[in-house]
Amino acid sequence: QRLICSISCGAQHTVALTTGGGVWAWGENDCGQLGLNDTEDRHTPCVVTENIGELVIQGITTGSQHTVVWQREESVFVWGRGTEGQLGYGNAGIENTVDIHVGDESSKPQRCPLPENVSIKSVTAGDSHTLFVSRQGKVYACGNNMSGQLGLGQDKKCQVKPKRVDAGLKEETIAVISAGNAHSAAVSSHGKLYTWGAGWHGRLGQSISLFAECLMFNVSKHG
Repeated sequence: QRLICSISCGAQHTVALTTGGGVWAWGENDCGQLGLNDTEDRHTPCVVTENIGELVIQGITTGSQHTVVWQREESVFVWGRGTEGQLGYGNAGIENTVDIHVGDESSKPQRCPLPENVSIKSVTAGDSHTLFVSRQGKVYACGNNMSGQLGLGQDKKCQVKPKRVDAGLKEETIAVISAGNAHSAAVSSHGKLYTWGAGWHGRLGQSISLFAECLMFNVSKHG
């Protein structure tokens, strides 16, 4: 009997983590988001063994069509859709183009190229962007940035390799992070809440116009 300790749902796929550190996946697989080295859908859970079969995985998260898993203080593995850079690798030379197509899809787990000497504590995946929190409480981001959801400013349409988010967070130690469709939120170790990205429908928690976007906003200072 396999006991499930964590579950994550993408747009059309589901990934589960067992107490022994194994990863299982099922659902839609058109971009290889199940990590089974093919693009065939699965109607029942299948174990993911490519490149991570012998590892003890600590955490899992899913974007719309990509998947991220990580070990305790060690490697991060990514797979699925990568055309907006959400897997952390690709053609860094075209990050500023409007027509985003920078990365490749991967149908099996690949090691994410993190900055040197950075140890990851947790990861969260949005629709097409990925956020990482290091053991030191610093945030790194990659993927789609059309709405500023990476917190890296709006001069880049996407970020291929994970890059540290300093704007508004440089002096903070981040404890919790979450990624939405086109916005992001983080909570510091002192309980301060920060939001950034697309502000449509008030999702950033600030009194701004319906379609406003924000680079970084400290919600805790406003009530």
